[in-house]
Amino acid sequence: MTVVVTHSTPADGTFSATGATAWNADHTLSGVGTMAGQDANAVAITGGSISGVSGIVTSVTGTAPVVSSGGTTPAISMAAATALVNGYLTSTDWSTFNGKGSGSVTSVAGTGTVSGISLSGTVTSSGSLTLGGTLDLSSPPAIGSTAANTGAFTTLSASSTVSGTGFSTYLASPPAIGGTAAAAGAFTTLSASSTVSGTGFSTYLASPPAIGGTTAAAGSFTTVTATTVNIAASAANAGLTLLRDTGTATRSSRIFLDASSGVCAIYNSANSILFNTSATIGSSSGTNQFLVFHTASAVDYVQVTGGTTVTKTVTVSAQGSDTDVDLALVPKGAGRVTVSTSIKPKVSSAANVTSPLAWNSTSFDEYAITALANALTISADANASPADGQRMMFRFKDNGTARALTWTTGSTNSFRVVGVTLPTTTVASKLVYIGCIYNAADSRWDAVAVSQEA
Repeated sequence: MTVVVTHSTPADGTFSATGATAWNADHTLSGVGTMAGQDANAVAITGGSISGVSGIVTSVTGTAPVVSSGGTTPAISMAAATALVNGYLTSTDWSTFNGKGSGSVTSVAGTGTVSGISLSGTVTSSGSLTLGGTLDLSSPPAIGSTAANTGAFTTLSASSTVSGTGFSTYLASPPAIGGTAAAAGAFTTLSASSTVSGTGFSTYLASPPAIGGTTAAAGSFTTVTATTVNIAASAANAGLTLLRDTGTATRSSRIFLDASSGVCAIYNSANSILFNTSATIGSSSGTNQFLVFHTASAVDYVQVTGGTTVTKTVTVSAQGSDTDVDLALVPKGAGRVTVSTSIKPKVSSAANVTSPLAWNSTSFDEYAITALANALTISADANASPADGQRMMFRFKDNGTARALTWTTGSTNSFRVVGVTLPTTTVASKLVYIGCIYNAADSRWDAVAVSQEA
């Protein structure tokens, strides 16, 4: 803003008392107010004019690191410098900086040896330090420590001779058989030409010291070669799982026992297995109780299956690779096979079957249909070789409606009537029995009995 006031009297630029009063009453300055309201020190009138007023300050700012509060009366400030912010240097930081040394590092030297490894050399403006020597691991420290570790190897592997102080003292010196003093070497196989027994057998031989120790460790023989081996019946021998004769020479007998797999075999020169009861093991005066005789190239065998509290049945069955295997009980001379109770027949029973009825005299002794619902053809026997004189029974009953019955005749193992008439239909809701006997000479099932419920 520029304000200019011009007047002509008086010449010395002063107002008379009358003129000043009149002028102040009649004149105002735009944006300033009346002259009467102005500070006499703020506006000076000299030589008849007011001049030199050119604008006013309204705001002051600062450029970092200088900071201004702004406005017509600003506060100007600067923060102390940090690692992230520019500012003024504090007296504390100045003292720290001023206390630093002057100059530069001119050389670095390396020297010293640890476990056979040495560090040497000097670096000035450029260069290298040298690491050399041979690392000594004869006594390596434990992990996280600097002291040598103690102990002994638990596993030792070598491709050639292994020797050294202390090695043979502990590792290869189990006590001798029957003795308590250490002997050279370690047993891997025990061979004997006669009986191996005695109190010193299990006490010393089967307990060599552990590697690096002098106390006995648990263990046992993996192989025993001898004419006779006596094993005491005690809890200490309860863990025996394998007894095997592995010789290849011809001999009168051989034994194999593997309790872990459940295999037991005894061989002798007569090609049989003989179970003998005797008061003294090895004597020849025992009593033979059971004999299994050898059959060359046998593929079928007898299997005995124990019964449970549920089945209550002990089974003796023929097994093998053949589909059909007979089970024969053969008495000696004029002896006979004796059964102390009745023989339980094997019956195939069903409410109804679709035609034709395919039956097999090997599988069942009787076929029963309790509610026949359709016409039925009875086929010839599927068994190619029924036993001569074998019996077969058929029992039929319909479901309340008479059903036609057709019997296969004229072919191998089919039906033939002998003194009876085969039924061609059922009687509604009535049983009918047909009894047959096999005639091996004619390869026919002869129907010899027919019984109809009244």
